[in-house]
Amino acid sequence: MIFTQGKVVHHWQHTFTNWSSFMGQFSQGNYVLAHPKTAAHLGLKDEDDVFIETEIGKLKARLRLTGSILQGVIWTPSHPAPASPVKGNSGDTINGIIPSYWDKVAAQFNGFGCRLTKA
Repeated sequence: MIFTQGKVVHHWQHTFTNWSSFMGQFSQGNYVLAHPKTAAHLGLKDEDDVFIETEIGKLKARLRLTGSILQGVIWTPSHPAPASPVKGNSGDTINGIIPSYWDKVAAQFNGFGCRLTKA
């Protein structure tokens, strides 16, 4: 599978987002988006707890299915932080499982391999 991550449209720089109660009302912690056919192939269902696993670690998240993600690709928000006092913004940091492969096209750490499994 191909891993991608980024900001949700209403978020801005992580430090501000993580400490904002206003932003927290739109946030949902750690979750991952995947195409319904990808999930079906893996035996996963909408709202399952899953692990996103890369070569350097894994992170628990809630699965959300959507047709807006290409098959074989997953996407997760990059903003959750364990130190955030705001429930919606709290979560494990995605940076802990991202290898140092710089994507020169997207200017982010994206486009590397990962595995998605039921937690």
